[in-house]
Amino acid sequence: EAIERAAGSRGGLLRLPVRTGKTTIAAALALQTGLRTLFLAPSELLATQTLRVFKTALRGGRTTLFGLGIHDGSGDVVVATPQSLVILAKTREFQSFREAFGLVMGDEVHHNDSADSAWRELLMDINAHLKLGLSATIETIEDGSKNENAIWLHGVCGPLLYSVPVSEMIERGFLHRPVIRFVRYETPPL
Repeated sequence: EAIERAAGSRGGLLRLPVRTGKTTIAAALALQTGLRTLFLAPSELLATQTLRVFKTALRGGRTTLFGLGIHDGSGDVVVATPQSLVILAKTREFQSFREAFGLVMGDEVHHNDSADSAWRELLMDINAHLKLGLSATIETIEDGSKNENAIWLHGVCGPLLYSVPVSEMIERGFLHRPVIRFVRYETPPL
């Protein structure tokens, strides 16, 4: 459902619970749209994990990394950290880079704090046909949020396209019901 809504859209936000396959959905979107894709992962750890998932899911496509000291923007799918692109944006090479992608996806977009305008300017400067934001915890205008970050996310990516609560994913059998145990820990006296 999320893939269908996103692929048939002009951009927007996908809100899916933790461990429901946002990265796999992103890979499927890259395949389905056939657009050259830029995937922004907010940390080096997530960029590395995403690269592994994409290389497995996109066996026929070339996936490259732009970040962590590797600056290979030649892939059909390029996984990058926003920090690397902010640095690139200060160079002449960024001009051709900003025109090179048809699909741009930002992972964990709720981290893109409204106080830091660098990521916004970067995403708005890339001329992609389709821009999508993914997160488990996006606050949106549809939720009634007047949070400045929610307004910027809508401005950069578009409206909320798909949202599914954790409870529904548990009931549909995609996630296990959590088990919560309280453990008392007594600290020794000082």
